[in-house]
Amino acid sequence: DFCLSRGLGDVYKRQTYLSVPFVAAWKMDLTYEVKVYVMTIGVLGPYRRLGLATALIKYILATATPGSLFAGRSVECVYLHVQTSNQEARAFYEQLGFTLTETIPAYYTHADPASAWVFEKRAN
Repeated sequence: DFCLSRGLGDVYKRQTYLSVPFVAAWKMDLTYEVKVYVMTIGVLGPYRRLGLATALIKYILATATPGSLFAGRSVECVYLHVQTSNQEARAFYEQLGFTLTETIPAYYTHADPASAWVFEKRAN
């Protein structure tokens, strides 16, 4: 129930044949309704602002679209955590249609601030 990808996603390999480093990970709760959790998306500094993170999130949303069936289960939502000091990430996810649903005061154990926002993308 855990997937970790390293390298450049297949969608980009087929389109551009570039090798740009990134890390993407997600996890699914395998109950009747699937909640897809984006554990991390990271793009190295020199490769930011090229649309890679957007392509990764759109790939996840296309693969496990909220409201659709995935592996025989209904996808309830795609969700993730963002550190509350990361305004750039907040704007990024809001631009992609994610909604801020919760603030968790002590989510991170080795970060300052320790608080996290929870963003969700549900079926329209």
